[in-house]
Amino acid sequence: MTRPAREPWRSRDEAVAARREARFGLGVGSLAAGAAMLGALLTLLGSSGCADEGAALDVDGDTMMVGFGVDGAGETDGDEGDDGADWMGEDEGSTDGADSGEEDGGGAALEPCTGVDLLFVIDNSDTMAEEQGKLLAAAGGFIDDIAKLVPEDVTFQVGAVTTDSADLVRSPGGAACSFFAESGLPFISHAGGMNAALDAGLSCALAVGTAGSPDERPMEMALTALGPAANVVGGPEPGANMGFVRDDSALVVVLLTDEEDDLETVTAWGSAGNPDSWADELSTIVEGVDDRVSVLSLVGHAKPNACPGFQWDGKEGAELAPRLIEFTQRFTHGMVGDACATSYGDFFAEAAFAVAGACGV
Repeated sequence: MTRPAREPWRSRDEAVAARREARFGLGVGSLAAGAAMLGALLTLLGSSGCADEGAALDVDGDTMMVGFGVDGAGETDGDEGDDGADWMGEDEGSTDGADSGEEDGGGAALEPCTGVDLLFVIDNSDTMAEEQGKLLAAAGGFIDDIAKLVPEDVTFQVGAVTTDSADLVRSPGGAACSFFAESGLPFISHAGGMNAALDAGLSCALAVGTAGSPDERPMEMALTALGPAANVVGGPEPGANMGFVRDDSALVVVLLTDEEDDLETVTAWGSAGNPDSWADELSTIVEGVDDRVSVLSLVGHAKPNACPGFQWDGKEGAELAPRLIEFTQRFTHGMVGDACATSYGDFFAEAAFAVAGACGV
């Protein structure tokens, strides 16, 4: 079941605190209530003899049926739990692998990732200047938040492509960045949280500009950038992206666009395929795609949102993007955010936990 989008009015600190409490611990009130329920349950068990048919337990006015046979499985009379986060692919009432340490179906625990490969797919058409500015303002804090949640030895590879090119950006606007010239890599290789070197790399890689083609193909460029041909290391024909995708790493794909990605009949603009075929193709690139991939999409979605009342006029707002949203919802660690939001900080504060889940922590 799809969870509702995160409340846009919740602050970044509140979002982080809420998600930390949901993932890592219970409040004092919850612990006290649990202790009271446990004491009452033990008393009941001592007097009931653990009958297969179960018994009624009254705790602070709430009744819980407790049973011990196959036919007496108990149920709780109360509201179903919901942490309120926009974990788009997560089933209602279930515990994901990041919380339980186990894969769906009770399988072996997911080993923590050794790296995070973070690909930004950025619309570089002429309507995207404001959105790119908001992304750059939030990106450093996003990586810093992830670094606080994953093991200390996890390394980051961070790159960006545009909606009209699948080559990782090294020379935005035709001007070579000294950061990439010095490293010799088409992506940022980084360990730890935010620092001056990472800030310099992000300022270069994410500054893709707005002189790109109006034929936006975010899914085609993302899948091509992540594909095996682009990631060949060494040899006579190394791939343009030179090993950006690593084994045993969590893959994070951030989509930022103000338009839908659909193949237009007349112009043939847009990516071929559909959400199902895109997800299938990604599964051939990343082993354990359901566990190890986090897709985070800042796109146009239905109101309530921060877009103008008319939603999208070709220049302002954001076109509704149901196909990109559907693709995002294919993934357990997927989240959809509002491209029109005044700031992307709150979205990425929660998204850090989605990435931690894909990392297996």
